[in-house]
Amino acid sequence: ELWETMFKNLRDFVTREGHCLVPKGYQDGVLARWVRTQRHQYNLLKKEKPSSMTNERIVALEGIGFTWSASAAAAAATSRAPTAGTV
Repeated sequence: ELWETMFKNLRDFVTREGHCLVPKGYQDGVLARWVRTQRHQYNLLKKEKPSSMTNERIVALEGIGFTWSASAAAAAATSRAPTAGTV
C-alpha cells in the first residue's frame, strides 16, 4: 500500500535526520507533500470530517515522533539548536 511505503520512507528519514520535519525540496518534494497530507487528514479527523486518517496510522506516526503541528515542531527544533559560541 502507498501509505505503508511512504511511512517507511518517513521512518528512514527520521532515522537519518532525527526529526519529522521533511524539507519541501527533499526527494523532489514527494515525502514533504505526504507529510503535509498526513497533518491535513489528521486535522480533518479532529474536526469530525471525512478523512483517510485512522487511529492505527496516528499511533504509527506518533511512534516515530511525528508532530501534528509543523510550526510547533519547527519552533521546538529551533529552541533545541545550539547557539553560536556554546559548547
